[in-house]
Amino acid sequence: MHLKHCIFALYMLAVTATAQPPADTTTRPFVRWWWNGNKVDSAEIVRELDLLHDAGIGGVEINPIEFPAKRCDSLGIPSLVLLSDEWLDMLHTALSHAKRLDMQCDLLVGSGWPFGAEDIPMQQRAQVMLTYAAPLTGEVLTVDQLFRAVNPQVTVPNSERQFELVALWVAPDSITSIEEMEALPLPQGDTLTPSRDSGMLYALIRCRSFASVINGAPGASGPIVDHLNAQAVRSYLERVRHALENRLGPMRHWIRAYFADSMELEGSNWTDDFAQEFRRRRGYDLMPWLPLTMFKTGRLGEVVDYRYGSRLSPTMKTTVARVRHDFELTKAELLHERYTLTFLDWCHSQGVKARAQAYGRGFFPLESSLQYDIPEGESWTTNYLRHRIGQEMPDSDYRRGRAYTMINKVVSSAAHQSGRRLVSAEEMTNTYRLFETTLELLKLGSDMSAISGTTHSVWHGFNYSPPSAGFPGWVQYGSFLNEQNPWWPYFHLLNEYRSRTSAILQQADMQTPIAILLPYDSLWAQYGVQTEPFPNYPKGSPYDIPFLLWEAVHKNGAGCDFVSRRQLDTATIRDGKLIVGCKSYSLLLTPPPDTCAPIFNTPHPQLPVVTVPDLPDRNYLDWYRLTQQKLNLPHAVSINEPNPYLLQNHYRNDRGDDIFFVVNACLHCAVSSTIAFPNAIHQGRSAWVYNAASNQKQKLPLLNGSFWLYLPPAESLFILFENPDSDTSDHSTTWNPPYYEGMDYHPLQTEWHLTLNHAIEGWTRDTTIQQLCDLRQTQFKDFSGTLIYTAHIPYDSLGPDPIIDLGQVYDICELKINGTSCGVKWYGQRIYDNIGPLLHPGNNTIEIKVTTTLNNYVHTLTDNKVVQHFVLKRNIPTTPVGLVGIEGHLSFF
Repeated sequence: MHLKHCIFALYMLAVTATAQPPADTTTRPFVRWWWNGNKVDSAEIVRELDLLHDAGIGGVEINPIEFPAKRCDSLGIPSLVLLSDEWLDMLHTALSHAKRLDMQCDLLVGSGWPFGAEDIPMQQRAQVMLTYAAPLTGEVLTVDQLFRAVNPQVTVPNSERQFELVALWVAPDSITSIEEMEALPLPQGDTLTPSRDSGMLYALIRCRSFASVINGAPGASGPIVDHLNAQAVRSYLERVRHALENRLGPMRHWIRAYFADSMELEGSNWTDDFAQEFRRRRGYDLMPWLPLTMFKTGRLGEVVDYRYGSRLSPTMKTTVARVRHDFELTKAELLHERYTLTFLDWCHSQGVKARAQAYGRGFFPLESSLQYDIPEGESWTTNYLRHRIGQEMPDSDYRRGRAYTMINKVVSSAAHQSGRRLVSAEEMTNTYRLFETTLELLKLGSDMSAISGTTHSVWHGFNYSPPSAGFPGWVQYGSFLNEQNPWWPYFHLLNEYRSRTSAILQQADMQTPIAILLPYDSLWAQYGVQTEPFPNYPKGSPYDIPFLLWEAVHKNGAGCDFVSRRQLDTATIRDGKLIVGCKSYSLLLTPPPDTCAPIFNTPHPQLPVVTVPDLPDRNYLDWYRLTQQKLNLPHAVSINEPNPYLLQNHYRNDRGDDIFFVVNACLHCAVSSTIAFPNAIHQGRSAWVYNAASNQKQKLPLLNGSFWLYLPPAESLFILFENPDSDTSDHSTTWNPPYYEGMDYHPLQTEWHLTLNHAIEGWTRDTTIQQLCDLRQTQFKDFSGTLIYTAHIPYDSLGPDPIIDLGQVYDICELKINGTSCGVKWYGQRIYDNIGPLLHPGNNTIEIKVTTTLNNYVHTLTDNKVVQHFVLKRNIPTTPVGLVGIEGHLSFF
């Protein structure tokens, strides 16, 4: 038996007997550890690693980044220059102490994103080719006017930009043939003298060294490297390697992986030999066509005007679209060959894994992730606060209500096709509303991330911030993962949950018998490339179709991956199945032909293809349910009442056990449905329910392969079907859904003693209240910290075996009865059952501890620049505080 199979068998034995997963640094979450400004010292590095270790973190991604000087006080601490001896000594401290703690380390290559440094030679700096197009009016123009008109809008402009006028044309207002583009000689001076005073003037302008690294720390904050130039990429990487090895020795002894953040190349689209490479690969000259293929662009190379330049006849529009596609294809090929393969070879030559967000602008969205050891996506908390995660799931906008970005499904598809089970995700990216994020929201977002195919969390993030920086300290981004956060003592609960979840997902393969064709070729032809994971295709483009489709497939009990047209060109057919890499698909779903450009036809007719008919404007869920029934499309489980918030994935581990991960992605409502499994799944096997949050495994009672699934808000469960040779326990209890809807509630009318312990200011107050309420209605409206509600309840008021519902609680709660804890509730329903044995005749002391977020308190810090940046300038609202209950009372039934 393979070693990993032996390890997994031991793991399943542990889960069966005690439901306790192994302590494994590959399953415990990592954090992105921002070394703010590289203002680091040994003692603080050790202190922070100890904090993270004690909170259940399994590893760190060391991420040097620019100091947020506009909002944080540096305390006069100097910045260490990246790769200097002093910085490398601090890195050694971090790597050594992490090793002592049995924590793993990944290391960001460079600083910020994308790669760059102050001393990159001019010929190795990123370039962008831009098009100027404007009507001729007879006015005299200068070359400098053209340069200023196309001046690339980037996050961090480089002060050493070099502009070059490459070519000039004049053309009529309407173009029917490329011969109508009249080439002009380049001017000898600064003045342009077009041969006509009407029509359209086109210019191609190259800008070298146009952008600098975003958030680069000293030593890596200069111009971006030309990622289309293999020599430039190799030279940069080798400089990093030599500095590290000369001071620390081989890096394979220290780190798990080198990391590359998302490749937001700010619109870089050119290199010195691009035109020659285009002709060699595509067989024709790009340059006469190039000005017609480009649009007017803004920041990050995003298109701001698709109606740029002359009008094109239908025939010309089709031809230009083909050239535009060929331009983007050539660029993607060069990025793959010259950057991706160079980076992979560089990592592997050192015996170190390569981890990357292998997407951005211009890369193959799917194929770029195929060869990385640890491909990575990203899921955003910010989307909740702007896009209402857990509160909506519309088809009208695929971004709303989703924590995962749609690139996650693309990345995980590549991982499945390359046989990789470790798929990390930057979770939960938060750049907008830091202080109101809850553990519940982080759980819900990471559950949705897992549904999109990721199997390991890298929390975004942990700021290097010494205690002397005060509150809130040095804050770059993130969900304020900090020991000053009131819920920090409970952070380990989330990490333990994610570790148990990852332990299962990393030892199984997602079952995806359906492939969905991505429309990137058509999109590139019509609109050019966009920046992933937040493309800006025009409304009505076919971009959102596959993403709404994959959700509908999974919500109806099936599973799917994405494939690209490039992959289909090399795919094979075996036993009636489509073979793409390590995966076989019994069905390929393609969008209707009218949603794709006609120059890209349906794949080879021998492929098992179903062209999805009559796509709906909305409600993909019901539409796919009917289509699945009508066409008898493959699905692993029947979900009788599909729900937009009921998500599922199907996995199979190395022993052949079937595993279903089910999630309620709604924060406020329960979901339920009858679930029916086919005989091939359930017959002759033992069925179990495993709750990774409570670490409890229970028998699942089935009736003819069916059961009623009920998931409270934000709940998630594993449904396990184990083979007879599994070492299962006969001492497990039977799972019953925690269904309390429709039961008679009885409010507890009582006075409460309330103790308030402020998390930041350190004061304590005692008061009494007659009715539970949102503390924003009281003098404590700005409170943040812990609240202890105490009451004495007669036994006769509760009955012998009550169930207590705390109702609305903001945020984490712990119930104690007569001094005995009934457990902590950090997500979902705040309902406590099985408390009867803790009650006794006479008065019973009920104590409820509530831990809040920091949101309302930080609203009072009007002079704090961090708060100004993240809260006050953005008009972030306050949030409810404390134990609100049900209509102001604790209730039981």
